[in-house]
Amino acid sequence: MTLKEWRKKNRYTLPAFVTLLEKDGNVKVTTRTVHNWETGFTEPSIEKLEAIRLVTEGQVLAGDFLGIR
Repeated sequence: MTLKEWRKKNRYTLPAFVTLLEKDGNVKVTTRTVHNWETGFTEPSIEKLEAIRLVTEGQVLAGDFLGIR
C-alpha cells in the first residue's frame, strides 16, 4: 500500500500525518517532504522509513516507495 493510499484510507491530511510522525514516529518532517515522498520526487531516509512503518503498523513499507510489493 502506498503512503498516500494509507493516509486517505485512514483519513489523515498531510498536516495530520506529519503530526503523527512527529508524535509517534519521533521524526520531524514537513508537509512538503511527505508530499514529495508520495509523488516520488524524493524517498524517505532509513530513519523515516522506520517511522512510517511504525505509525502505519507495517502497512506501508520501504518497498512500497519503490513499487515493490
